[in-house]
Amino acid sequence: MNTFSFRRFALLTIAAVLTAAVAMAQGVLRRPTTTVITHPTAVTTQSNKANFKAGKKYTSTQKKTRKQKTSEPASQPQAPATKQDLFAKYRIPTDAIDSQASGMTAEEMYQRGEDYFFGNGVPEDQSIAVMWYQKAANQKHVLAEHDLGYCFLTGSGVKQDYDKAFHWFNESAIAGNFDSQMTMGEIYFKGIGVDYNPTRAVEWYRKAAEQGYEAAQYQLANCYAEGEGVQQDFYKANEWFLEAAMQGNVESAYQLGRSYLTGEGVEKNYEEAAKWLEQAASLDHQDAQFYFADLVMRGRGVEQDYDRSLELLKDLARKGHERSQTKLTKMEETW
Repeated sequence: MNTFSFRRFALLTIAAVLTAAVAMAQGVLRRPTTTVITHPTAVTTQSNKANFKAGKKYTSTQKKTRKQKTSEPASQPQAPATKQDLFAKYRIPTDAIDSQASGMTAEEMYQRGEDYFFGNGVPEDQSIAVMWYQKAANQKHVLAEHDLGYCFLTGSGVKQDYDKAFHWFNESAIAGNFDSQMTMGEIYFKGIGVDYNPTRAVEWYRKAAEQGYEAAQYQLANCYAEGEGVQQDFYKANEWFLEAAMQGNVESAYQLGRSYLTGEGVEKNYEEAAKWLEQAASLDHQDAQFYFADLVMRGRGVEQDYDRSLELLKDLARKGHERSQTKLTKMEETW
């Protein structure tokens, strides 16, 4: 994954959560108690049938007359229809850079946008960056579409606009960009500028997860575990937790360890529980360290070592972990 895209997605997640929270507090976005999912319906039209008048039959005494044809004025040639830009309302003017962009490829335009966004070799100016992203996005550059969506979502270099953000993320996601697919999932799951819709969120999480994006794998696993947007299924939840954990996702490693510890969706297995909890603990997951310390103290799935367990708990207590502090107090241990 592109370093810039990764940094920007991290910022996006934080910004999206804060934005949605503020909007909900102001009553702009509301999470409905029931979700109604609408889909566009196909409308079928029938061709109009020609209407015919029944003429009278002629008898031998009747005189047949032929209706004279009247000449019709010759039709005038019509001017060719002008091609309409259906997405014009989602674009911003780029007149200020049009002359500079002449002859450049979409990739070159995108990289110029990155330079201005991050100040690489040029003064940092996000408003100029947005114009370069727009130029590249006009040529279907997938990363430019994603970054343009980010700028509209967060108001970076341009006025915040959820509709435009949705449009460009959607364009990029449809083209297969997993960052945008993940973001579309977040937009629907958190109700950012749209109605809360966990079913649509799961659809986008799955697309990104199937491309190996560990953050989406974790989110999809959570949806299965909680039954949000999909039927609750702990077995499938653990499958996706495993996929993400193998890529180093700390929360997935913790959840997988807990599943093996309790036997939720998998057969109880202390060795597997200790393995995944230790991995999460090594990445500074405090709850994982707490449960791993308990396994070490009891010798479940790992060699029993009272002193090691005590040190793990004291380390947590010094960091302010309340459950560890409570346990050490009961054991009459100081930290």
